[in-house]
Amino acid sequence: MTMAVGGGLMAGLGGILVEVESLLPKAALSYLEELRDRFGPTVPLDVRGAERNLGEISGIVRWLEPDAPALNIAGARASDRGHLLVLFAPVLPDEAAVRGLLQAFELDELVGFTQPRFSDAITDDIWFLPGGDAPSGGQLPRQSMSLLPESYLTIEQVAACVAIRREVAASFTLDPQGHVDLGATLLREMRNARRRGYRNLIVNRLVVPSTASRNAVYPQDGTASRLAGRVGSPHSHAADDWFNGTIHKRRELLVAKARRARPTEPIPVLLDCRGVVAHHNGTSEAIFGLLGGLAVEKPAWDIDLLFAPDAAAYHKVVSRFPAMRVNTTLPNRSFGAAICLNQPWNLSTVKELHDLALTIAFNILDTIAWDVVYLANPEVDKVWHFIADHADGLVYISTFTKDRFNFRFPVAPTVEETVAYLSLAAEEYRDARAVGRPEGDHILVFGNHYDHKAVAPTVDLLSRAFPFRTIQAVGAKSQPLHNVSVVQSGHLAADEIDRLIATARIVVFPSHYEGFGLPVVKALAYGRTVVVRRSSLWHEIAGLMHMPGQLVEFVTPHDLVEAVGKFFAGEQPTALQLGKDLVDSDRPPGWRQGARQLVRIVEKTLAGADAQRWCARDRSLALAQR
Repeated sequence: MTMAVGGGLMAGLGGILVEVESLLPKAALSYLEELRDRFGPTVPLDVRGAERNLGEISGIVRWLEPDAPALNIAGARASDRGHLLVLFAPVLPDEAAVRGLLQAFELDELVGFTQPRFSDAITDDIWFLPGGDAPSGGQLPRQSMSLLPESYLTIEQVAACVAIRREVAASFTLDPQGHVDLGATLLREMRNARRRGYRNLIVNRLVVPSTASRNAVYPQDGTASRLAGRVGSPHSHAADDWFNGTIHKRRELLVAKARRARPTEPIPVLLDCRGVVAHHNGTSEAIFGLLGGLAVEKPAWDIDLLFAPDAAAYHKVVSRFPAMRVNTTLPNRSFGAAICLNQPWNLSTVKELHDLALTIAFNILDTIAWDVVYLANPEVDKVWHFIADHADGLVYISTFTKDRFNFRFPVAPTVEETVAYLSLAAEEYRDARAVGRPEGDHILVFGNHYDHKAVAPTVDLLSRAFPFRTIQAVGAKSQPLHNVSVVQSGHLAADEIDRLIATARIVVFPSHYEGFGLPVVKALAYGRTVVVRRSSLWHEIAGLMHMPGQLVEFVTPHDLVEAVGKFFAGEQPTALQLGKDLVDSDRPPGWRQGARQLVRIVEKTLAGADAQRWCARDRSLALAQR
């Protein structure tokens, strides 16, 4: 909606009702003279309050005593000529703002009331709307207004500047229970009008500066409490719920965090790390690597971390990331952006992040659970389809994972996507306690007990093919094989995992399906020969790293036995070329580079935040959770 502004008299303005009781006589006189100068001598002006020796202007105004039915009188007089404007001094809109409020009635014939937004005359920031969870005195940075739609249709609310449609003003009735203050009377009439179908429209692009406090420009809470239980206000709470009256207030609290009010203020960002469990695994290593990269990158963020209590304690998160605020319950604050550092498993996670932040993004590690079915809860399909449609950003740890996700869950064109590789830098994987340990003579088969890891059948095959070789199996269930020792995965200390890999003679990683393969990269960093099942993933990451180890593929069981046999025979198996996709000046991406991609996607989603996108996701979440 574009508001046309022109000079001259106010077409369609039938009269002005102004409350000056809050002003001292001298200030009231000055205010009324300025009002008359702005809108001319022909616009009827009703002033509620005792004259208080203001006879100098009594000839150009109609004085209404405090106990007079002011809204009824002013509405009847204005409706003969046009619409009614109600003002609470000292708020004083200019002609352009009032013209815009009157023109807004043309948008819909059942818009009964129009209101501008109000700014603090000192800071120029916008006052939050009344009610809801807006903090007392809270303000929305002026530069954030572009993230709001042009207008809101809301439930009734009292403001210091309200334009009232002519048809509504003509229908005001006397209150049979006596007259209360103007704010409460206006709220009662707004409720009555809404019951007849007339709605309140807030025009976000019209801003009126005010030296008054937020409680003065929005006297909603006080007027509502004084009107409670009176005739004309039944079902007001039900109506507010019906029209989802708090959605605009909730969103504006988040919008306020989306852009810096001042260049020196960091953007509050929440990093959801609840995918980390109280032991070491690939997910925890990936998340802690990215957090470490952010600690080095130092973006202009005010970072909150969210961990499960036992995981935070096990991994000593507080001492590990002292510059970040650690939470073990949902934080009681708003954020510009929230990133879940692993894919969500329940819609409740999406809803929690949506309620806390204006934009939300998810780091997709893989789609394995959805594909194998037995590892996924029944809600995963719905959740991943939902974020493919409604997330602001999706981050993938490899192009391989990005392609898998998009094939299964077509991503909406409005969703920002990027690949943020986990580290492929050798120095970021080598533990000084493991470097230099003497090489053993064993085959290390690495994985866990899940079917797609294929540890058990691989151990059985290699045990039979190499009966005189020692095999250590990480993640296998106990197997009664003479040359096999089983190491339970998950509860090993990080340095013990490094020791097992660094001292292996050869590493076999037989998994059918990976999103990145951190154990493979770690083993290559220690100079091991790693045999992996053929996948385009290995070609992707091989091209982006320089490692002292070598990466060998197999397809069939025979290929695997042949590759391991050649290695022990001193022959060179055919290995993938490392670093072929790096130019001479390129360094393999490290944790800092991955973290930098997170920063870029957050900044991009905030810069392109759409006025309606958060609301659309809010409605979709409400439907999805039924």
